[in-house]
Amino acid sequence: MPLSKAFLQYLDRCGVDRAALINYVARKSSASPTKSTSLSPDYCRHAPKRLISCGSLHPRHTTNIMADVEHILRLGIRMIKIHPPHQLLFPNDYLNGVNELEIIYRAARPTESQSCSTPVLRSSAPAQVRRPIYLDDVAVDFPN
Repeated sequence: MPLSKAFLQYLDRCGVDRAALINYVARKSSASPTKSTSLSPDYCRHAPKRLISCGSLHPRHTTNIMADVEHILRLGIRMIKIHPPHQLLFPNDYLNGVNELEIIYRAARPTESQSCSTPVLRSSAPAQVRRPIYLDDVAVDFPN
């Protein structure tokens, strides 16, 4: 039995309608987005209405952020994960020279060929670590 089918049966037994398969590149990782995110879209393709693939980019561990964003979106990633506490940055660090964050946020906007944007998910760490106040700038600067 394919792993995704077994996982869907498990979700059924638990009464779960949808699941996001989340992975992210953290501070100790300098792996390319291809290595860390390529399995999720293939796994989710078996049930795209129930399984949502989520990939990641580390803004400080890339040589070409736009190419990396485009690549993971071409893979079929439906959500981009940013994990500020583990990636050692703030969600609004694009204001402090981490221009790669701005590129990620802009790439997540809908394009002419898309009916909706690619969501950017951020950490669910405790508030004292994630400091939600820094999301205010992101919400104002990138309303979509």
